[in-house]
Amino acid sequence: MSVSTNTHRKWWFAVLICLLATIPVEITRAGKKDDKEKTCPDCHPKIHKEMKGEFNHKPFDKRNCEACHAGHGFRNNLVLNGSVMEVCTSCHETIEDLPQVGLHYPILQENSCVECHEPHSADNEKLLKVPGIGGCFECHDEPPPAGKGVHQPYADSSCFDCHNAHGSMFAGLLQLPPGYICLGCHDGVLDGFGPNEMHSGDDLSSCERCHDGHESPHTALLKKEPYDLCLSCHESIKELLVGDEIHEALEDDDCLICHTVHFSRHGSSLTDPQKDLCSGCHGEIEEAISAENSHAVLEDEDCTLCHDPHSAKLSDNQVDLCIACHDNEDTVFVDKHIKLDPKNCRDCHNPHGSSRAVLINDDLHVPFEDGECESCHEDGMTPSDLRSEDICLNCHDVEPSESPHNSLEMNNKACVDCHSPHTAQLR
Repeated sequence: MSVSTNTHRKWWFAVLICLLATIPVEITRAGKKDDKEKTCPDCHPKIHKEMKGEFNHKPFDKRNCEACHAGHGFRNNLVLNGSVMEVCTSCHETIEDLPQVGLHYPILQENSCVECHEPHSADNEKLLKVPGIGGCFECHDEPPPAGKGVHQPYADSSCFDCHNAHGSMFAGLLQLPPGYICLGCHDGVLDGFGPNEMHSGDDLSSCERCHDGHESPHTALLKKEPYDLCLSCHESIKELLVGDEIHEALEDDDCLICHTVHFSRHGSSLTDPQKDLCSGCHGEIEEAISAENSHAVLEDEDCTLCHDPHSAKLSDNQVDLCIACHDNEDTVFVDKHIKLDPKNCRDCHNPHGSSRAVLINDDLHVPFEDGECESCHEDGMTPSDLRSEDICLNCHDVEPSESPHNSLEMNNKACVDCHSPHTAQLR
């Protein structure tokens, strides 16, 4: 090999070494240029301009797209960091904490949040697609104009005064139980009363039992007419309100004559203490109760021990009612009544009160008052054995032609048809 050939080879080897030395540098430079990390606006330059509304989602406003989106590379499709609900609740934790059984229906859907909200920006507060409460009426009927039978907040489209748009542990997505949320506006109903004095106070849904929160054709937004509404719960009373034996106070189908519908400090939701309420109409009984001797049972001031407050009859057969307390088999009791078989205790006794002992009626037949039973009855015979059929006429000189006896057949039987033989009380 000649010197020139050897020199030529060395020259080409030196050139090759130089070329190889430059390759990594160019590859590195090319790699840095090709692998340069791009931001979302590099590919989506118009997105901020096109989607910028009056109100922006905070991550979007800060161009922090990765808060919600995953980089999608060459996969030319939208990729979120999880489901819509997972992405939204990663910041909005209060939504995640809502009870699953009380979620608003749209939230249960796959794209729940974006059913109502824009994810980037909007011209409405809270990024709502439809301003204010308008979005509610995309699914729910719009309320009628304010007027009779329409709840004012409903007419004003103030849905969020009562409801939570996302979910609630209370029925109807209410912010609070009905018994409390209603009193937020209707605080005058309380008037110093406590929960234990509430009508159906053990049930926090009490308001919606009777009232409709939106609209009703009945007074006070009631679900039914007042009388029918009361009887829908108090069915046992409905059975009493038949025939002619109805308490006069109920003839106008008005339960509120005696009862109050919201709060009461008296039993059975009465407007006043029971004794005062009864005597307000039955003044003559109040007079008897105030007599020197009043019926001991009235110490409890409970008229319903004997009377049914809805039916115009006693709670039981009158005699049976009396002997429920008074033992008619007791020897002393029997002897005092000279073995009478009582048909009507009121023939001799006033059940409320009297100026006489043992509630004997104030007006007595003179022989009875003097204890002279033999004046009318055969001695030793049963009380029903009279001395004669016209025994009354022995003392009472009555002309049959005189009014009011006008041509009556005058005998004892005729007299006791109208008169009590012992207390001289009209029957």
